[in-house]
Amino acid sequence: MILRHAAHVVLVGWVLIVPPWRYRDGGTRMDDKEPLWKWRRLATYESQDACRRDRMARIVAAVGDEAWAEASLSRCFSAERADGGSLTPDEMEP
Repeated sequence: MILRHAAHVVLVGWVLIVPPWRYRDGGTRMDDKEPLWKWRRLATYESQDACRRDRMARIVAAVGDEAWAEASLSRCFSAERADGGSLTPDEMEP
């Protein structure tokens, strides 16, 4: 009998995500209470540091209220965490 073992490589990348927009009562706002798997992915990175640098660059370069809101409410998470539930209290601040 021949046994074969398959090696699984798990790549843990980082993603920059933003909460979804919600339209209510004639206005819009970003809903950071939604589970992370509903958030929109803006970009992927090989490291948390690269994600954080790009996030800050997006905040600085944002033009207009909506662009600034999206950049400032964005968060860097591991790809695995980004597929999960809602923000925990210690994750509320970037």
